[in-house]
Amino acid sequence: VPTDWDGESRRNVLWKTPIPLPGKGSPIVWGDRVFVTGATADRRTVHCLHADTGELLWSRNVVTSESASADAPEVWDDTGFAAPTPATDGRYLAAIFANGDLAVFDVNGREAWKRNVGPLTNQYGHSSSLLIHEGLLIVQLDQEENDEGLVLSALLAFDLASGERAWDAGRDVTGSWQSPIVARTDAGPQIIAGGNPSVIAHSPADGEEIWRAEVLGGDPAPSPIFAGGLVIVAQPYANLSAIRTDGTGDVTETHVAWQQSANVPDITSPVSDGNLVWTILGDGVLTCRDLTDGSEVYEQRLEGVFKASPSIAGGRVYLLSESGEMIIAETGREFREVARAKLGAPCEASPAFAPGRIYLRTAEHVYGIGRAK
Repeated sequence: VPTDWDGESRRNVLWKTPIPLPGKGSPIVWGDRVFVTGATADRRTVHCLHADTGELLWSRNVVTSESASADAPEVWDDTGFAAPTPATDGRYLAAIFANGDLAVFDVNGREAWKRNVGPLTNQYGHSSSLLIHEGLLIVQLDQEENDEGLVLSALLAFDLASGERAWDAGRDVTGSWQSPIVARTDAGPQIIAGGNPSVIAHSPADGEEIWRAEVLGGDPAPSPIFAGGLVIVAQPYANLSAIRTDGTGDVTETHVAWQQSANVPDITSPVSDGNLVWTILGDGVLTCRDLTDGSEVYEQRLEGVFKASPSIAGGRVYLLSESGEMIIAETGREFREVARAKLGAPCEASPAFAPGRIYLRTAEHVYGIGRAK
């Protein structure tokens, strides 16, 4: 994975492709294709780029019958209309937008199906990314209470190829900006989705609740991760919690392995190599913890503002600041900086990695980083 590039001189910048509409969602890569979304109040697009050249292979507008005549939802500028990251299984590409438009294309750009799952009531704007698991498209729709005081949150599963509803799991949680994940536990896969006040494990087969832990509150935004048999989830400014996944029902009192309250991120998600857990605050405080008990291993202050989540690739931790500077460190029990690389353009989306490559999304472009084959 690259550790050296420079946006100004174009050193190890393979390509730079403009994206006509803004978006905060991350790029994703599968084989020789990179996918990214963009949107404004009145337009939503999905783009496919060639991973080696940056050539725009296809671009599709997303419009449903509901969105064609509906007003755009109110969203914060920090969220925008294309905050969720799309998902692919190599056959299909799925994307969702702040107005509830959900669309699936095959990887050559042919529309498979689309529908609107809104309106979405969310004070900052919808940002939960999509998840694909064994032919199912999982959509987390945690929302605020409506005017009648009803909670309309749900976890939906659609057949990825046909769009047929597989199951609909109601959720008694309010607004969330987390994204769902698959935890591959010893007892089988679990869909983990957090909202205020609980992180809940659902069965992929039918959406039934397996367990829940009441460890969240406020506005949960960092997504959960699964490492070393533990679900790690953050309640901003409050607690970083580790939960064992072998329970049933309410496991708040029985299966929370540890909690730590210092340096809990409000936007970025944790990352782990199976032994250690790293978190980074928006103001640049990087904390490394032992996965077994949450004890602090080290704390390091970095310059800059951080909205992209930390990543681990090639045995290193990648930390991307809002200014476009990537700080690369070793994955050991001491902070050891390996390199720094500057893109020279603002970055809020998390990077995507492939062998020998990194793909970065700025406000106006997608970059391919690496060396030519």
